[in-house]
Amino acid sequence: MIVADNGSQDDSLRILEQHPIRPKLIRLDQNFGFAQAVNLGIEQGRGELVALFNNDAIAEPAWLEQLSEAAANFPEMDFFASLILQSESREKIESAGVGYSWQARPYPFLENETVPALLKPAEVFLASGAGVMIRKKLLDRIGKFDPDYFAYLEDIDFFLRARLAGAKGMLVPGAVIYHFSAGTDLSDQPGGKRMESGKRVYWISRNRWYLIGDNWPLPIIALLWPWVCWGWLRGFGYHLFYSGRILQFLAGTVTGFFSFPLRGKKRKAVKKIRTIKLGELLSWMKKGRREIQ
Repeated sequence: MIVADNGSQDDSLRILEQHPIRPKLIRLDQNFGFAQAVNLGIEQGRGELVALFNNDAIAEPAWLEQLSEAAANFPEMDFFASLILQSESREKIESAGVGYSWQARPYPFLENETVPALLKPAEVFLASGAGVMIRKKLLDRIGKFDPDYFAYLEDIDFFLRARLAGAKGMLVPGAVIYHFSAGTDLSDQPGGKRMESGKRVYWISRNRWYLIGDNWPLPIIALLWPWVCWGWLRGFGYHLFYSGRILQFLAGTVTGFFSFPLRGKKRKAVKKIRTIKLGELLSWMKKGRREIQ
């Protein structure tokens, strides 16, 4: 077990040092963001499988075993998504895999629904980085998480890049975690909801444009541009009339949109590994999941 500590100011390190598991600690003197910390942990790992787990989550005892069994039973799959439940309301789903719409908006499957009596494994388009297992060979093939994202949507970027490169992923319903979403203290002015703090709104707004510029083939951008604009207008209206974070939303938009010429190196790297056909990409963006036969 490896723990990358992003400059914690609480008792996290002391607790870890006294924990009977004795995890290997990577001590960072400041918060470098989720992607950079995860990458450092991945570099220290030696196994064929890498399991990522957030600091604001709690796992069921069989979580890791369930993911490992799925990896053994489904060798054609490259990443394995957890069933993520809400920590405040444990019968409610936070995500059962993740989709990505034509409006360039990620969305969790079955969000806020009660956990069904029988939830079957399914192939899913993307996964949440809060709790997921990845084959090391996939990381070796497409690279690790992009530190430029710092926080939020860096997992969407990684799994979208994986999909573009022909990788597949699945939901493992028995691998259950409880997630206190956006639970990390950013020392930021809070919003009405945890996700609406100024920093989070800025990062999410900026990183949505990063996702398009880094990963979308030009024909997809041209075809889906009206949907992208509609998705942006929805966000604009929400932050103008509800969250009160319109300035952060606009700042993130400007930074992200005008980053396109600056991110050519990343775009070329993604294009180089892309094998998916455009029709298949559009189809997965539309439906997002399918049952495993």
